[in-house]
Amino acid sequence: MRKLIPVFASVLLLGSGCASAPGGRITAWDQLPRNAAQPNGFGLYSYLLFAHEPVTPTEQARYLAAVREILAATPAADQLLATGVRSSRINLALIPVTTGRDLDGLSLDDRAREILEQYDYARAAAILSMFNEPLTRGPYIISARSPIDADTVGVGQHLMQDLTYTTPSNVGRWINAFVTQARHRNYRRADSVGRLMLELRNGLSVVSEIAPAVVTGVESLVKWVAPKP
Repeated sequence: MRKLIPVFASVLLLGSGCASAPGGRITAWDQLPRNAAQPNGFGLYSYLLFAHEPVTPTEQARYLAAVREILAATPAADQLLATGVRSSRINLALIPVTTGRDLDGLSLDDRAREILEQYDYARAAAILSMFNEPLTRGPYIISARSPIDADTVGVGQHLMQDLTYTTPSNVGRWINAFVTQARHRNYRRADSVGRLMLELRNGLSVVSEIAPAVVTGVESLVKWVAPKP
């Protein structure tokens, strides 16, 4: 059964579709089934989190767009590992699901719909509740240098991206921006996630004329969040 892991990229909006640069970090996606242990040793851990089930058609479209764009922009983690790529070179993005499904043979749109149907809202809400500010909507992308979960979020601050008010048509631009920037970072360095935050803010500001809804108040949409004491 294929695992789930998404990884994100660049802010420049020039092409994309490529999740890595020669010799750089590679973003990949995988499912995170309920009660499944998370693997160790990856270069970065990112999580696509929705605080609750969609209650409006716009929320449904935004959630589906977020899942679809991650699948479109990055390879599956199991396939990437099978080529011999070291896990330390991979930015591992996880999508919580109640049950991992075999997605082989499905179209991109069908894979995204299947994942959203199996999305684990309870686990996502539990993870979000561990932080020191209300994260009650989503989509959110939370990144850290070690695995996080409902009862283990580690110490220090985590990079949070808030896509709550992003239009469904602009979700892809945001995810491509994250993937592009993430591939250039060595997340074993203590300052690397902070630099990613600054680059995301700068890049999203550059595209304000293309996607104004994405970059309004960008400092509040890409920022540090810390676990509750």
